[in-house]
Amino acid sequence: MIRDEDAQLTGYIYVNLNTSNYGGFVQRANRLLQELAPIL
Repeated sequence: MIRDEDAQLTGYIYVNLNTSNYGGFVQRANRLLQELAPIL
């Protein structure tokens, strides 16, 4: 889904997990995002 909030484009990603370890998934996803798209 893509929409805008206060005239800023906002994207949402929905993920179905095959695990109950949601915290581990979030940590791993954050680490991958930081590696692939570093903030300058």
